[in-house]
Amino acid sequence: MLVVSCLSWARVVFRGPNILLTANRGSLQVNPSTKVDDKRAANRRHWDQTLDARNLGADNAVGSDWRHEVDLAESADVRLAIRLLHPLGDKIVLDLGGGLGIHAILFAEAGARVVIADISVERLKVARELIRRTGYIDRVSFIACGAEELPFVAHAFDRQFTKSVLIHTQLGRASAELVRTLSPRGSATFIEPLTGNPFVNAYRRIAAPDIWQNITDYFDRKSLRTLGRTFRASGYTTRCHRIYFLAFFASVFHFLLPSVWLQRRVERALLALDRLLFRAFPSLRGRCWFSVTEIRPKHPK
Repeated sequence: MLVVSCLSWARVVFRGPNILLTANRGSLQVNPSTKVDDKRAANRRHWDQTLDARNLGADNAVGSDWRHEVDLAESADVRLAIRLLHPLGDKIVLDLGGGLGIHAILFAEAGARVVIADISVERLKVARELIRRTGYIDRVSFIACGAEELPFVAHAFDRQFTKSVLIHTQLGRASAELVRTLSPRGSATFIEPLTGNPFVNAYRRIAAPDIWQNITDYFDRKSLRTLGRTFRASGYTTRCHRIYFLAFFASVFHFLLPSVWLQRRVERALLALDRLLFRAFPSLRGRCWFSVTEIRPKHPK
């Protein structure tokens, strides 16, 4: 057994048929018990070949300007999700599907200790090198595993987070694993893209990579119910925040013409317009691009 020097990590233990390893800060562990089906194999192959923070291709891999990529990723939905998870000081956070470690940097900057769990070993290798450059390597560990079989003991995490991850999983199994590994007094935020935005749907039909159709099940009402019901059955409360109707167009300055300055200002203006539209036409909330599912304990203390 590998024992780390920080006792607050001691409860984050990998479980498996032949292993029992305590999370070792800065280490990269591969879970040998993960079963691979055809969809998961296709998922892994895709992400092993997609090594940039904006998922535009390996030629855009994160370089020395990691701060720019982190700032771009800190969009309104991510800021909301992280704010809902505060306080974060010395909390142990599961960044599920954390890929290249961009969001883990935000958590580490807020004082948290982070375990990045991702299906792609190649992305985790990039994440480890990136986070080493940021100086937060002593606050982050890395584990290659599937969301449906998390190799951690029960109640391992104080906080959990995803961004566009559960859409690539078997949701029922992944939700059950998230519940199992969340502390009874813990909280979580899951950011997932929805099916209802007409502008996003047009993009998906016209310009999205074909592979997305094979590895993605975008969230709909049934998905949101499945996720919420699983946590409520274990004594948590849930709330769904919907975000980005017209504000979807601010993503142009994230993906196509990356500019933090323009992204923040256009996003702020369009979100204000969205709020006006939602007040006038409440049904438009059902046309949002993303949901942020907030999980809290029913009795926090």
